[in-house]
Amino acid sequence: MLTHKNQTHLTVEPGKQELFIVREFDAPRELVFEAFTHADLYVQWLGPRRLTMSLEIFEPVSGGRWRYIQTDTDGSAYGFHGVFHEVAAPHRIIQTFEFEGLPESGHVVLETLNLEALPGGRTRLTAQSVFQSVADRDGMVQAGMEAGVVDGYQRLDGLLEKMVKPSMAPTTSIDAYIASYPKDIQEILEKIRGIIRKAAPGATEAMKYGLPTFILGGNLVHFGAFKKHIGFYPTPSGIEQFREALSAYQGAKGSIQFPLDKPIPYDLIREIVHFRVQESQEKAQARRKKK
Repeated sequence: MLTHKNQTHLTVEPGKQELFIVREFDAPRELVFEAFTHADLYVQWLGPRRLTMSLEIFEPVSGGRWRYIQTDTDGSAYGFHGVFHEVAAPHRIIQTFEFEGLPESGHVVLETLNLEALPGGRTRLTAQSVFQSVADRDGMVQAGMEAGVVDGYQRLDGLLEKMVKPSMAPTTSIDAYIASYPKDIQEILEKIRGIIRKAAPGATEAMKYGLPTFILGGNLVHFGAFKKHIGFYPTPSGIEQFREALSAYQGAKGSIQFPLDKPIPYDLIREIVHFRVQESQEKAQARRKKK
């Protein structure tokens, strides 16, 4: 019988609405974090290997949404969704989790994932899941949660081993990110990029959480392409400031979705970026006054 070096430890105390998972990985914290926040990596390890995973929505930024469907060998499909409350590289992810197969909605789980850097380029993962009730927690455990987590993390072990090779490294430049899409999507992404460059001339570009990002005294905005929409992430303040103008689009606390089958509102994107630049400058000025 194959024995794995790193074991998954699940703590489920009787009568409590929470459970804890502790697991160590033989890879640097930054790589483990990437495996949780890059779509092309995430689908390669999450859940038991007998299930096929389809990632419908994946916006790994604070305020972003996620949804995936896992299909069993007999064709049975299981849907899950949630919202990212905080994505803080490279050490913490806070999100909600909800299984769509229950008779009624509302059985939401709050999950907090912490990654601790260990000596020798290793990582300790500690995850806390808080359920709506003890019955919800016990039901999840009885449904085979532990076996799925163990199998998934064993698959992650194999993926992390490959990730140390340059050929497995995730996209590290915005140019490479845009070039990976069909020509029509490239044109949209390049236009958004150009708008942000002109609206925020002092900002720098980077890839963060697997998405093109502009930085100006902190994260200014993120954007990215998905199966049916362009995701735009101007932080919660940007969404709130333009709530009325954005009311026609789906979104979450810090994200908005522009459908690919409708015109992209480039002028609105420009206005939002101008607002975020002004907000960033005001925050920088306030910091200077405190010194």
